[in-house]
Amino acid sequence: MDFSDFTAGPDDDGRRLDRVIRILVSGLTLSEIYSALRKGLIRVNGKKSQPDRRISDGDRITVASFLLEKHDCGRSRDSSPESIKAAEGHPEIPEIIFENGSLAVIRKPYDIPVHGRNSLESLIPLFIKTADSDSLSFRPGPLHRLDRKTTGLLVFSKSTQGARWFSESIRRHTIKKIYTGIILGRLTEAACWSDYIEKNGSGESHFHTVTVSADKCGTDSRLSRTIAAPLSYGECKGQPVTLAEFRIETGRTHQIRSQSAFHGFPLLGDSAYGGGILRNEGQDFFLHAERLIFPKDNPLSLPEEIVCPPGEAFSAFIRKYLR
Repeated sequence: MDFSDFTAGPDDDGRRLDRVIRILVSGLTLSEIYSALRKGLIRVNGKKSQPDRRISDGDRITVASFLLEKHDCGRSRDSSPESIKAAEGHPEIPEIIFENGSLAVIRKPYDIPVHGRNSLESLIPLFIKTADSDSLSFRPGPLHRLDRKTTGLLVFSKSTQGARWFSESIRRHTIKKIYTGIILGRLTEAACWSDYIEKNGSGESHFHTVTVSADKCGTDSRLSRTIAAPLSYGECKGQPVTLAEFRIETGRTHQIRSQSAFHGFPLLGDSAYGGGILRNEGQDFFLHAERLIFPKDNPLSLPEEIVCPPGEAFSAFIRKYLR
């Protein structure tokens, strides 16, 4: 019987063997992993091991080759993005705005999900190079969310250090996120919105909305804070509109969309939150993650600011309707 050898890297140190194998041979179920370990088809340093064994940097993990072939876990990351796009049905390869050894920041296209089938989560790791490429258990992934129809800056991990730092910085609110959007109505001055947001239903459906209230309305309600400021004004098909900037101090589901609507300024075309229907403008509504501001002294050598101007459909709308 043929076997293939893999060497654990620093990022694998301390991880359970079964969890490392689930990533290394992604098609195996837990029961198949346990069976393979019992039968000696997966060994550590030449010996049978228990699923809960903690892996150390430098450990040699040996896997029966037929397990790898059966589950086709070895697709090369050297495949071109164009070939990957064609094979997996992705309509657009995202532009990389910034990249270093820790993080990759991409321009998220309109109407492509971050997670799930044919998502950016499945596409990006196939062609970005990672600092932890020798790791058996690290894979690049999105570090925050954007709605399917929201465009702009989206951050992916390229190393464990980068993922941990970014996630901790988001939790501490030391990374600032700034969006631009087109809202229905005339926002005359800057406003600070502080409300409670709660998801409607179980959240198991493909699409869901949220409920906003001035006071805590349920056990799952979470305080959400957004600063909205007008940038310019215009009129679209007889309705007043405002190009607004949004600075979010929290990161709740549909935060900008739901709070804007709650305060009387839904995103134009956002039918889920009372913004009507926008036809023949290239997008259902316009909300764009335009800037990320990082702490000046950060361990990842990130610039203080990363900027991603709006795409063509958004820019064309501004030229056509705003002044």
